Amino acid sequence: MPNILSTHASPELYNRVETLGQIEGQSNSQMVLAAVEFWTQLPPEAHRAIRQIQEMGEHVARRLVRQVTRETLDLQFEAANAGVAASVRLPGDLAPLVGPDADDQTFLDSADAAIAQAARATYAT
Repeated sequence: MPNILSTHASPELYNRVETLGQIEGQSNSQMVLAAVEFWTQLPPEAHRAIRQIQEMGEHVARRLVRQVTRETLDLQFEAANAGVAASVRLPGDLAPLVGPDADDQTFLDSADAAIAQAARATYAT
């Protein structure tokens, strides 16, 4: 028998969850579960900070949402770049520049070099 969590939501929150669920092809339960899974991975200090930010007003809470969104998208982009760079075969002199020991700037420089190498190989006749 599955464990069940239940809650009451304001009409505004319910409508946001339902609308977003329709956009993402998720049920209300799936949307709530994803939010709860994320929340429960945060440390108690983050919970307190978020509650304090919410008490500061809507403009501050919106700023938090923008910053979390920005950081999430940045991390996704970095991870995607790392995956692409790892799958590109580099000439021997560039290969040491990628990998777990490369710093961010070295990674970006090597990724640019890999893209340039791929472009040269693609357009070589």
